[in-house]
This record gives sequence, C-alpha cells and structure tokens, in this order.
Amino acid sequence: MNAEASWRVHVVEPGGRGGAHTLGSVCFPMRLWIVTPVTLAHGRSGGIEHHTELLATGLSARGHEVTVVTTAHPDGRTTDRMGDVELMYVPGSSSRPDEPQWWADTYARLRAVHAEQPVDAVVSLSAGALGWLAPARTELGVPAVVVLHASLGGELRRTWREARTVRGWYRLARLAGRTAPLLLRWRRAAPAVAAWAPVSQAVAAESRRELGIPSDRVTVVPACVDVERFRPDPIVGEAWRAASGLSADDRLLVVASRLESAKGVGVAIDATARLRARRDDVVLAVAGAGAAAFRRTARVLGLGPAVRFLGPVDHGELPAVLAAADLFVLPSLGPEGLPLSALEAAAAGLAVVASDVPGAREAVVDGVTGVLVPPGDPEALARAIEELLSDGARRRGLGKQARVHAEQRFSQAVVAETVEKLLVDVAARQRGHGRPGHQ
Repeated sequence: MNAEASWRVHVVEPGGRGGAHTLGSVCFPMRLWIVTPVTLAHGRSGGIEHHTELLATGLSARGHEVTVVTTAHPDGRTTDRMGDVELMYVPGSSSRPDEPQWWADTYARLRAVHAEQPVDAVVSLSAGALGWLAPARTELGVPAVVVLHASLGGELRRTWREARTVRGWYRLARLAGRTAPLLLRWRRAAPAVAAWAPVSQAVAAESRRELGIPSDRVTVVPACVDVERFRPDPIVGEAWRAASGLSADDRLLVVASRLESAKGVGVAIDATARLRARRDDVVLAVAGAGAAAFRRTARVLGLGPAVRFLGPVDHGELPAVLAAADLFVLPSLGPEGLPLSALEAAAAGLAVVASDVPGAREAVVDGVTGVLVPPGDPEALARAIEELLSDGARRRGLGKQARVHAEQRFSQAVVAETVEKLLVDVAARQRGHGRPGHQ
C-alpha cells in the first residue's frame, strides 16, 4: 500500500466495524504502532499494561490497523494476535524503557515496515519509542503521540517515599542515576513529539515544567477502564461474600494496590482499627502482593479477621471483589498519576474514599463520586468511612454517580475516540508537511 492509499477517505456505513472516527460522513483509517516495553504477556499487571491493551483494542474496534510493539516474549515467540491487534515481540530486547538496543531494534523494524506499508502514526507509552522519536518524524515522516503516566520527578519522589528497605534504597539509587540522562534525552526529543497525552492534569503540569513542553501540544487523555468487566453486579458480589465467609451485614472496605508504604495501606489498617472500636461490622480486604509488614501491623492492632489479606488478585477476579464491597479506599500518601484502581472501583459502582492528592483528585470528584480526605490521617479517613457506612442512601448515590462518571470520562470507547482524534490531527498535520521518501 502506498502513502496516498493509506490516507484514502471513505464513507463509514452504518453498523460498520466499531465505527471509525467520522468527520461528517467520512473517516481516516490509520495504520498505527503502539510502542511499549512491557505488556500483560510479560507477567506484569499494572496500570500501563492494562491501558495498553484497552487502548490497542479500542482503536482497533474503531477500524484502525493496530500493532503493539514490545520487548521479547518470555517464551520466545515473535508475533501473536489479540483479536484484530497484531503483537510484535522484538527478540533479544530487555524490558527496560531506556535501553538503547531496544530503541535501535524497534526503529529498524519501523523503517522496514514503513518502507512496505507506511505507518501513519506512533503512540509511545512513556519512553517506549523515546530513542527514535526525532528520526521517525524527520526521516520517515511518522509523527508520534507520547502517553505519559507519570513525570520523571514524580517517579523519583514516589520511589524515595517507598525506600524503606535496602532493596528500596537500591531502587532509588538506580533510578536517580538514570533520571538525569533520561531527562536530557527527553528534552532533546521533545521538539519532535507531535502531541503529548499525559493521563492527568497533575502529570501534565509536572511534565510541562520538566520537559519545556508548549501547552498547545498537550492534551490530557485519561487512562481507561473496561466498564463492561467492571460494573455493579450484586449476584457476583453476594457469591464472593458467601465464599469469603462474610454476611450481608458486614461492611466491606477494599484496598487494591501495590502494597508499599507510599500507598498508605498502613493508614487504612489504622483507620480500620479505629472503626472497629466504634462498630464491629467493618472488614477490610487488602488485595496485592507484599503484605508481610502490614500483616504485622494488623496483628499488633489486634484486628484478626477484621483485616483480610487476599494476596495478589488476578485482574480477572478483581471485579468480583469490587462487586462485593461497600466502599473502596485509596489512602495514598503522595501524588498519583491517575489511579486505575479508583477508576475500576467507580466503574463497579462504588463510592471511593481517597486521599486528597494530585491524580486522585481527578479520579474522585469530592462529594459527587466519593470523598477526599487529608493524606496520612487515619482518624479523618475513619470518620469519612463511618459517615458513608452510616448513610446508605448517600453511599449508594455516590456509587451511582461514580459509575456514570466512569462511563462518560474513563470508558474504553470514550478514551479510544479521544486518542483517535489526536492521532488524526497529528497525522493530518504531518501529511500537510509531506512524508520524506513518499512524495
């Protein structure tokens, strides 16, 4: 296919595959690369990995030809498919986002593919394509949209807050050593980036300061959530409660995150102890790996079965846990990028009690979809939870609004359409400047 063919305008017939983005009655089908060092296939199950999957399948559902380019697969395979999305695994590459060999290998792939079938635009998940953003645009005429889940400074501060062990201090030292060279590389590449898509206003503000990005090239595009998988489901919730030995009268609070001190899990346990002193129906379920220190905290506070450590919960099982809950708790001690766990809880129809920190403020609308409290204050957290547990009508009302908010702002369909519009814009502007080698 030549460059002109890939830009042919066509009419979208009613009921077509997913409905590509229309401008009036026409649309622009695009060939897209999404570049990220790590996917769900690498055994990771964090926010970026789930965002990649939903973004890729969401854009594919809108009629675009999407390839996810990532590092070597654990079992050595080089290609795979996820529905209509092609997965390309680059052999010999590591999952580090700032590995020069990874950038060299992926850019060589892009050049080869682009020579045969031009790629219209690239989506770089954070530093996925950082090493070749400039040559892709100047040599090949391929523009890039960079999705930012955190700022460099934010990552450094988060790692510093979590550095409570020898391993934590080692991670901090490694990150500190990489941050300055990475910042320099970002600043050099920044002029070549067609558009930036930070996941929150908080990440946008920090990234503009760090990288010197002009405001007119920044569009906040939140991470998305699967609102079909995460939804209110009383039947599934009741079954999970029964299997867990909980009665209909128990009031279940859920925390789901990496179990690190910066996530405030200890604050949630402290708040639970305060609540149990006032009422005996409160149970806290903690989902996540690395609970040893927090188990000790719960034992010292004498909480026994009032705190349930679920261990790592498979993402496919998390909807059932949320369906069983009465409230979701996000007790972060510091800024978040955009907490996916809070978005999933909202989609499940739960009111969220969260720390009043950057990022969380954009996931939770105070007094509308949940309640914000001062970070690191277990008494304030306990009071906010108790007020909602004591007022079922208000709690359910907040949960209903949370579901509506998730559908309208954070659903896969809404976010995919927003990214698509951004990609159409940058690709059209690039085409207006001409494609090197494809005149």
